[in-house]
Amino acid sequence: GIARERLLQLAVADGEEQPPQSEDEPAPELVDNDIEFEVDRNFLCEELVAKENEILEARNKTMKSSQNSSKGMGSTKVMKDMPPMTAAYYRCDFGHIVLGQYGKRVISICNCFGEPISFSINRKVLSAAGFAVNPDKIKKLPPGKSLRLEVSCFKPKGTEEGEQQLDWVIPLKNGPKYSVQLVADFVLPDLVLSSDHVDFGHVLVGQVKRITIKLKNEKAVPVEWEYKAPRSKFGKPLPPSDMAYSLSPSSGKLQNGETAWVVVSFTPCATKPLNQKLALRISDNPNKKLLALHGHGDALRVEVKPSTTYKLGPVLPSNNDCTQEFFLHNPTDYPIVVYSTDFDQRYIEEEGMLRSYDQYDEFNFVEMLVREPGAETWAPVAKHATKLRRAREQVEALELKRKEREERIKQAEANGEELPPEDEEENPEGAEGDAGEDDEAEEVPEVEMNAADYPLRVLGDDRLNVLVLGPPVSGKTAVAQALSAKDGRKVLTLDGIVDWALGGPPSLRSEADQAMRERMLEVKTQLHEQHELQEKEREKAA
Repeated sequence: GIARERLLQLAVADGEEQPPQSEDEPAPELVDNDIEFEVDRNFLCEELVAKENEILEARNKTMKSSQNSSKGMGSTKVMKDMPPMTAAYYRCDFGHIVLGQYGKRVISICNCFGEPISFSINRKVLSAAGFAVNPDKIKKLPPGKSLRLEVSCFKPKGTEEGEQQLDWVIPLKNGPKYSVQLVADFVLPDLVLSSDHVDFGHVLVGQVKRITIKLKNEKAVPVEWEYKAPRSKFGKPLPPSDMAYSLSPSSGKLQNGETAWVVVSFTPCATKPLNQKLALRISDNPNKKLLALHGHGDALRVEVKPSTTYKLGPVLPSNNDCTQEFFLHNPTDYPIVVYSTDFDQRYIEEEGMLRSYDQYDEFNFVEMLVREPGAETWAPVAKHATKLRRAREQVEALELKRKEREERIKQAEANGEELPPEDEEENPEGAEGDAGEDDEAEEVPEVEMNAADYPLRVLGDDRLNVLVLGPPVSGKTAVAQALSAKDGRKVLTLDGIVDWALGGPPSLRSEADQAMRERMLEVKTQLHEQHELQEKEREKAA
């Protein structure tokens, strides 16, 4: 094969130095075929001469030995026919093929000889190695004509992966042989997990803990994976209260060498150990990738000692001496806040805010940051409640003005006086606009600079800001809140800044700022529509 490659390189190099062809000259494809044929002919001639020299040398040695053993006796021997020679060597590489799938290549055979050629293919030899050729028999291919052979390879699922090779010989009838090396690398798609065991430890019921793991494709073929969450007997998604573990994203496709980060969430629904194995299904791989998850659900509770029942007995009015003492004990490892659901006014107000909140999902759940003991109500819930309260106050103010006007009209009619002019009549749109301006005037200090949010004011020259960066669900919010609690600094988020800018604060009310807000609103609307479309497509796929 080395000698033939050198001849082919020399032929191509000589061909590059030739002047450009005229219109009467043959097409470049025919010229290339002629070059290939000439190279094969020269290579075959060299091989035949070398083989003939070997046979003659062996014959000469045999004749000398026979002359020494039988002098004076004449002897003649007929030269044996030479075995078929291989005129050229080729290689057909199918590349990487997934087990259970077919790989196909097309081989073009051109008859560069002056007479028709014929050959047949041994299908059994090809089939034993996982290869097939169509058509398998060629009869009298005319000179100068070409024929396309479709070569395919296949290896069923469940077999071992690896490289498959076969030296396929094409024997020409009354001519030389041509060797084609068929090579195919069969691969089983698979994933490599950064960890196949994840321990979430102890988590309170009603809270969620997330851990990020890495998926990597170390195979030479793309890998498609999917996690199918359990569903109800009617095929509907289960509510979060019935699923302790979830995976996000639940599917993906990784090219060779690519990695992906997935988030595993643990939401305990009971105070007990919760263990589960998440199965990742990989396309064209009968084996599932299992992810073992372990966690324990805890609950907040309080013990009343020495008893939960107390009898105070008869007591006279205004007598403050009838008391019973009891103790509260916290048997858990978590700090707790104890309050009365009947008498705690803050609890009652907060329950009202939560009932009026409108951002719950289809299962009546909403995810908020974990509050520290004694912390205020969640900011989104409090903001929504304030918005509803102000709207209610505006409606009440309008209703009060309407009733006052009716009273004035009745008094004017009873006294025979003129009715109040129309311009004094309360205008709902104007009142609503005034109320909106009043609300905006009230919100300006809160948005721009609320002293309660900045208890420890630091001068600009001495101020040190901290920027917390990281991938999703990596703990950026927790780090920022910890720094804020320690140094008394305000936590700013990108979403909060965008909402502030879209709210039209006094410092951003120029025409350029208004145009910027309109563009931001358009982008925000487009992103929201894209997100909803992706969620619908995910639900359809699930």
